[in-house]
Amino acid sequence: SLATRGAIDMKEFTESMEFFQSVRKHCKKSKVVVDLCCGHGFTGMLFAVFVRGKPTFENHKPNRFLSEPYCCIVRLASIQGVDKVMLVDRMRPKSYDAILASVLEVAPWVAEKVEFVTRQLDDVLQDSLARTENGEQSSAPNRTDKSRCDIPPGAAVLSVHACNAA
Repeated sequence: SLATRGAIDMKEFTESMEFFQSVRKHCKKSKVVVDLCCGHGFTGMLFAVFVRGKPTFENHKPNRFLSEPYCCIVRLASIQGVDKVMLVDRMRPKSYDAILASVLEVAPWVAEKVEFVTRQLDDVLQDSLARTENGEQSSAPNRTDKSRCDIPPGAAVLSVHACNAA
C-alpha cells in the first residue's frame, strides 16, 4: 500500500522499521507513545500497528461453593499494549496523509489510536512541565484541551526523525 501510493521512500521506510524493531521491546509497558519531531509519523504509526494489546489472564475463584472442576476459572486481568500514539511536529507534512491512508488500509485499528498534533517542541515541554508543577493530571491520552499537548507520565518518548527537515 505504501509503495502503490509512493507515500514514503525506501530510506525513510527502512529507517523507521529498523528503529521500531530496535526499541519496541523497551516500550512494551507504555500505553502511550509520543513521537516528538515525528516528521511523516510512520515510526510512531508502527507502534499503533504492531504493539497491540495482549490479554493477560489470572486464575480466579469467583465462588467458594462451585464444585472442584470449576474452581480455576480464568479471568482477564489486563490488556497491555499501546492505546495511543501522539505524533507531534511543528507542521504536518504532505506525506503524512498518504502514509496514514496506507497504514489504515492494512491496519484499520490504527485510526482510533493515532493523533497528529501540530505544536512546537518547546511548547510541548512547557505544557508538560506546567502540568507537573501544578500537580495536574495529564491531558493525554484522551485530550479534550487541544491547545495543550503534554507528555503523560509513563509515556514512551521517541524522537528518531528530529532532523529539522520538515
